[in-house]
Amino acid sequence: MPSSQLSLQAAPLEYDGADPESIERFAKRLIGRTLREAVQADRGLRASLGKGGFGEDLERLYFKLPRSNESRPDFGEAELELKSSPLKRLKDGRLVPKERVSLSMIDYARIVDEEWETSAFLKKNKHILFVFYLFEDGIGSHLDYTVKYVGRWTIPDECMPLLAKD
Repeated sequence: MPSSQLSLQAAPLEYDGADPESIERFAKRLIGRTLREAVQADRGLRASLGKGGFGEDLERLYFKLPRSNESRPDFGEAELELKSSPLKRLKDGRLVPKERVSLSMIDYARIVDEEWETSAFLKKNKHILFVFYLFEDGIGSHLDYTVKYVGRWTIPDECMPLLAKD
């Protein structure tokens, strides 16, 4: 077993929703696996439909998070947002992003009244847990895409002035 892939038997069965490190450890159990394998279910497992289906099912099936469209991080206590995105394999074998990651929708009516330091965008996206999976033609369900990378990211301090200006 690759060292980056944790055994399902050795890993804790749950995570602490207030601890970003615990959430990341739990997410890393996905590396080298599909969502279907990770939730250890086959029959009766219904995939979400549409473009964001992998992310919706990652939240719903793996992390057991309630569906929410609120302007707050998915793991509120840990102040950690969950984002997933597909990778594609180039002819030379390298993995690259298949598409851009959307961080937030802009509420044009509310944004004019916000200050950057207390903005909904910053609260939601200052700390992100990324889950990247391999998109492959011919795979019928996103439940069967293999997770390749999991990691936390924080907006670098040197980027803050530029983002505040924007």
